[in-house]
Amino acid sequence: MTDQMLIVFGVLAGAVVLFASGRVRPDVVAILVVLALNLTGVLTIQEALAGFGQPVVVLIAAVSIVGEGLIATGVAYRLGEAVMKAGGSNEARLVALVMVLAGTVGAFMSSSAIVAMFIPVVMAIANKTGLNRKRMLMPLSVAALISGMMTLIASSPNMIVEDTLRARGLAPFGFLSWTPFGAAVLATAIAFMVIVGRNMLSRQTAAEQTGARQPSAYDLLGSYGLADKWRRLQVTRGSSLVDRSVAQMQLLDRFGAVLVGFEKHPHGRAQFLPAMPETVFEPDDAVYVVGSEEQTQQLTAAHDLVALPRLDQRQRHEALQEVGIAEIMLAPESKLIGRTLHEAGFSSRYDLNILAIRHRGERLTTQLGDQTLDFGDTLLVAGGWGEIQRLREEVEDFVVLTLPAEYSELMPARHRAPIAVGILIAMIVVMALELIANAAVVLIAALAMIATRCVKLDAIYRIVNWKTVVLVAGTLPLATALSKPVGDAGGGVSGHRGCRAVHLQRGHGGADRAGCHRCGPRPARLAPCLCDNGFAWLLRRLRDAGVVRGEYAGHGAGGLYLRRLCENRPPAVAADDAR
Repeated sequence: MTDQMLIVFGVLAGAVVLFASGRVRPDVVAILVVLALNLTGVLTIQEALAGFGQPVVVLIAAVSIVGEGLIATGVAYRLGEAVMKAGGSNEARLVALVMVLAGTVGAFMSSSAIVAMFIPVVMAIANKTGLNRKRMLMPLSVAALISGMMTLIASSPNMIVEDTLRARGLAPFGFLSWTPFGAAVLATAIAFMVIVGRNMLSRQTAAEQTGARQPSAYDLLGSYGLADKWRRLQVTRGSSLVDRSVAQMQLLDRFGAVLVGFEKHPHGRAQFLPAMPETVFEPDDAVYVVGSEEQTQQLTAAHDLVALPRLDQRQRHEALQEVGIAEIMLAPESKLIGRTLHEAGFSSRYDLNILAIRHRGERLTTQLGDQTLDFGDTLLVAGGWGEIQRLREEVEDFVVLTLPAEYSELMPARHRAPIAVGILIAMIVVMALELIANAAVVLIAALAMIATRCVKLDAIYRIVNWKTVVLVAGTLPLATALSKPVGDAGGGVSGHRGCRAVHLQRGHGGADRAGCHRCGPRPARLAPCLCDNGFAWLLRRLRDAGVVRGEYAGHGAGGLYLRRLCENRPPAVAADDAR
């Protein structure tokens, strides 16, 4: 075993140890592999960094963007709703449906994205049905892992294998080549989880489970004593609010009730909006206010409003896509300290409404505008999610303490779900027909997601899992080092891969002449082998196969020997000529 082989195996073993230990991030390990292979002379710097230019790296990043398009447009949530409706409260049926859903959608996304996308859906199913969350999440994880066996783009290993086959000039796998195997494994896993697997997990119900969880919007309202003060009122056609703006009516100052949002019905479709100062009341609008029973009665009587029932779960989810709440705290250097909300102009400046204040441990829900603020005060604010997100940038004045669970379930492009589905179907069809390169297809699909605003342009750097990209790009050179011929230090076969001739020099793995365009001419050292019958037999076989030709014979005795063979002259003549 040569020194180079020992170095390559040493680098490989070191990488495995670091990956297994978990003390160093995988992407950092990949960078260390690149540096080690280059600094030890095993690979040139071009070869060591070649992984970052491989199509598979672009493919992995583009698939992440396509997957985010399905999440941002709400395609995943709607599929989860369908599962919940079809499964009812039957655990076995729900487990099977969740696994089918994750295995199917995961055929076009990474397993990590699938799990992240469906965890809120599965948690909602468990909470609604009272089932154990573990007995639902375990099948989800298993199905997401198996989904990597379904199609070409379902996992990074599939894409790496396909890219390697193309680089070697071999017939690549098709887009659906994995599907029969993946479908069989998924069906087996579903049968196992339904019959045996779920019974190996705790039967404890969701109500009996304890542990920290992210509070919902309803929980935040309850922590300030406002859970029973959330009202939904309808604006009648004869109401004095019609055609008046929110700023004109000053409902907070007149009645003490905080107007939070609107539910309008353009073209017969419900549309939820935060209450902005310029928003105009229209007939049949539903408005959301926070106030006591007495305040609500005064408001409805004064403006001819009608009380409406509360929203169901689906409607509440839609409303919380536009209108949100958050708990914030004043920073030590905040400009609001020592001032009232009226003096600071909080609502007009930030387009948010204050629902409650916790001042020195005391909850305040009335006459908030006249309350002098102090460091450490927490405020419960309501408004559009965009305005709440902007508060996170006001680090000198505020610290955002709590965002509800609904914040992580936002679908900013949910009205573009049909477009996202159309892009996905077109991508699958083109890849299945192999009309163009797979990396180009997925990259076009990713750009289409961005162009149609299914995915925000400024969010793509957050969407792509750069750790995975660097990990794959950094470990690909290991394959190059392992496949290099013995003794080809820093040269690599890549520069000679297309040549059909074979080097006759000892210690060189190229494939052109007796010399090399990188290493310069070298004298052939085959004289000791001229009388070796096995060597003569090998050269004849290479000549008959068309691998070597006279013009590539090189110089010296070895070159003469080979030229005589190519000219069908007796081998002995070569030795005479060499003298």
